[in-house]
Amino acid sequence: MSTTGITVFIEGLSEKGEAMARHQDMLYFMDGPLPGEELTIEPGEPFVKGSKRAPAAVLETLKFHPQRCQPFCRHYANCGGCSLQQASLKLQHALKAKAIDEALKAAGAVVSRHEPI
Repeated sequence: MSTTGITVFIEGLSEKGEAMARHQDMLYFMDGPLPGEELTIEPGEPFVKGSKRAPAAVLETLKFHPQRCQPFCRHYANCGGCSLQQASLKLQHALKAKAIDEALKAAGAVVSRHEPI
């Protein structure tokens, strides 16, 4: 893989909550970025030889999401127990609702709207 960073745009989150970005024919996964952010990343080796999917390390955030915030838990960076604390509560709800919609759609369910929980 490249030894220099590449600039990418975060398209969305995976089913595991990882940020996803495409560059050329590769799909990169990383923890921390939010959809809509622009980053410089260091691509990792593909998960499996010949795969078009690989991890990446964030080198620099060039454009932050407007609803990015400081995680409230002091252990957030090291723990990994609570995802999306770097997003406002409103954005967390929107991202989680989208994840539910995508999971239901993949299962063949018709999704029309969500009732607040």
